[in-house]
Amino acid sequence: ITFSFQSMTITAVRLKGVVQHYDWGITGGGEHGVVAQMALAQEEPTKPFAEIWFGTHPAAPAELIDGDQKPEDDQAVAQFLREKGTGTSLCKFLEASPDFLGSKTMERFGSALPFLLKCLSVAKPLSIQAHPDKGLAEMLNARDPKNYKDNNHKPELALAVTEFE
Repeated sequence: ITFSFQSMTITAVRLKGVVQHYDWGITGGGEHGVVAQMALAQEEPTKPFAEIWFGTHPAAPAELIDGDQKPEDDQAVAQFLREKGTGTSLCKFLEASPDFLGSKTMERFGSALPFLLKCLSVAKPLSIQAHPDKGLAEMLNARDPKNYKDNNHKPELALAVTEFE
């Protein structure tokens, strides 16, 4: 998918997110389960659909979906999908296509996006979470990667797309 904005051509790729089945998620998906809908999952009456992640997090990187690239779309993206196919991780795509994000972004962050987009389907209150700042996250991850799997801080923004209390 390609579109123009202020004389820039922007290419978007379709991603398949990774579902997280935490106990506070909406069980079975259903009509109120945004996560299950986004994942195109069949309803599973006993499984909670809590989050779907779209990013490069090592625990659950998103994958590219062949979005039926059209001739006017970015040829590098279309070529990559022809060669590697659907199911390639977003990380591998960014490594193989550094121009997609631009040289300055790649120099600063590499193929690891500095954010993780999550969509949540919440059925009951979530636990309180405390996230370290960037410096402390890097230190804890270097010291104990088994328990601190991520070296990034986690600034968060919430935007309700359905009724939320």
